[in-house]
Amino acid sequence: MVFIATCTQNAAVGLTFGSFGALVLAIEQRFATTRTLSALGVSLTILVLSLGAPAINVMLRRITIRRMMTMGALLAALGYALLPLAQNIEQFLLVFGLLISPGMLFLGVLPSNILAANWFIKGQGRALGLVTMPVLVMLVPMASSWTLEHYGLNTVFLALAMGHLLVLPLMPFVIDRPEQVGQHPLGQEAVPAGICELPPIDVRTLLRLPVLWLATIAIGIAVGGGILKAAHLIALVTDQGWSLERASFLFSLSGGTGILGAIAFGWLADKVGAGYSLVINCLVQAGVWFIFLHPVGYGLLVVDAVLVGACGAD
Repeated sequence: MVFIATCTQNAAVGLTFGSFGALVLAIEQRFATTRTLSALGVSLTILVLSLGAPAINVMLRRITIRRMMTMGALLAALGYALLPLAQNIEQFLLVFGLLISPGMLFLGVLPSNILAANWFIKGQGRALGLVTMPVLVMLVPMASSWTLEHYGLNTVFLALAMGHLLVLPLMPFVIDRPEQVGQHPLGQEAVPAGICELPPIDVRTLLRLPVLWLATIAIGIAVGGGILKAAHLIALVTDQGWSLERASFLFSLSGGTGILGAIAFGWLADKVGAGYSLVINCLVQAGVWFIFLHPVGYGLLVVDAVLVGACGAD
């Protein structure tokens, strides 16, 4: 289940976020639009992920994770297959908002992490660290830049559609919970007898908890900043005079270090707790943002890519 969740998480997040930074300039040129509108596709995706997240648990009471992931893969694949037909930036953003973004919601972060978490009590942080390893965020930027240069933007879109379809053969093997096959979560035997699950908290009580809002704001700033940099990194670096190949390499390097960061922060969360792990992550990200205040040498850009990549998968 961890392997399947890693594949679906990477397909949803890696194919979209990994490619978009390499394509934003080409989208801007194709539709003769502004940088703001050309990058709005990622913003729409984040908006749908944020607003749709509360609905995931509600939907999973009625449908299986397998069905939700299958629906997500098909929606995203259809969206990318339709993007070459877009005649203007409005149609492009409509496809992103109505097909690709919901597809990412149903295939990606929440369903993938829920699937993996259902199978673990002990070592859950490390399991989720494996799931969030951004393997495709490392590979897709370079591949997208090469395909864009040699075959054009439409071919990249069609390749992304095919990438989402490649996870469909894994869907028959998805098992929501170990109890469905006569097993139990790893580490359940270590839970002392008589310890019961906490009673469910109703929405109104949950919304009155200060810790919920503090965590939401902190995670929102950290994730939002990371996605902002991911969406604009290649454009920012090329605007400073570096080549598209060097800029794409930085993006791929960031994804590569994200693999190590996902494992490291997963281990750290198991050791010191998720809260302290998040604080350390945010402090590192806050420090490296200063690198982009002024044009800098390529060496500092490498440092930025390494640290942001390591923190981005937490």
